[in-house]
Amino acid sequence: MTMRLAQAAKYGHPAPAFPRARCGPRRARGRVFERLAPSPDVAEHVGALPPTLQQATASVQDFVTRTTRQPELTPALFELRLKAARRPGLAQVLSVTLDRNYALNTGFHLQARLPGGAPEGALLHYAVDGLLLDVLTVSINGCRHTDQVVSKLVRRLLGGAQADQPPS
Repeated sequence: MTMRLAQAAKYGHPAPAFPRARCGPRRARGRVFERLAPSPDVAEHVGALPPTLQQATASVQDFVTRTTRQPELTPALFELRLKAARRPGLAQVLSVTLDRNYALNTGFHLQARLPGGAPEGALLHYAVDGLLLDVLTVSINGCRHTDQVVSKLVRRLLGGAQADQPPS
């Protein structure tokens, strides 16, 4: 453990999401996404539940809960993305991971037969990223209870959409 980590632990501060600067952006990126991944039993039920707004809401609430349960990870990812905006090499590497995860999220949405398609999934992604930025950093309005916000986001973004059904 480095001196910085030892000092942080001594004073009760959480360990940084990237504890060793030498681990590199690829390893750090992977660790963040691994730690934010849903449990394997979530994947088991994809597509087996009814494609309703309630199911979409539950799915987004699960993501928000998992993300806020480890509050150091998403701000670390936001920081990594900001750093990538200034470093083209890092941006190129990070873009591959972000694009892959976006495709996985869109695929999950479609496989679960949730209302809407890729465009609505993208809007929901952007909205939830903004919500997480507000909840996990300095907040605009002090929102710490996300269930009602998630419910409204899902209802407004997906309420008029039909589930995209894969061709038979």
